[in-house]
Amino acid sequence: MDKNYETMGDLQFEISSVRNGKNSNYIENLIIELSECDENVNHIEKKYHCGICVSVEKHNQLQLTYYYEITSNLINANLYLEIESGINNGTQFNSYSFSSSVMPKSRTIEVLKDIVLNKEAYIGSTYSVVKAQNYLNNVKSEIMQLFKNQNYDNYVTGGGTNKTDNYYKNKLSEYKSKGLFFSCVYEEIEVDLHLV
Repeated sequence: MDKNYETMGDLQFEISSVRNGKNSNYIENLIIELSECDENVNHIEKKYHCGICVSVEKHNQLQLTYYYEITSNLINANLYLEIESGINNGTQFNSYSFSSSVMPKSRTIEVLKDIVLNKEAYIGSTYSVVKAQNYLNNVKSEIMQLFKNQNYDNYVTGGGTNKTDNYYKNKLSEYKSKGLFFSCVYEEIEVDLHLV
């Protein structure tokens, strides 16, 4: 049965139901230890006499999702877990299943597709829409590269730093000070997981 759950208690209840309460502390302690370690689970496998396969998805430098497949004679089925760990949400249990993997095959993300002139910003303005469009045509690749660099910096640092955030904010405000008002157009694309 696949579920998302708010607390460890929901999973604990499910385990108790499957095993009539037997070995539920074993499972709970195992999961708690998994949430406190990295992908090196050898010591946990030995301690709990189980097999654990782990895959790690890297969202950015400081945000990871761990997908575990746990095989044990103390459970009548394989247990699949998704545990997220990092700066964005702390450590949280996202989902579990006794029947199939909880790791998605792919993810949908937003990608910057285009930058277009925000013509509404020019209503009542002293700036010319035609001149602004020509200016945008000349600097569009620079602006796209700025966003690309900012996304990369956010990936590496786990969300940007004050220094990098201010740098990009200042660079983009330079275009506005020259009378260029634009909007970003995003598209959703499906991508493979970034497993490390």
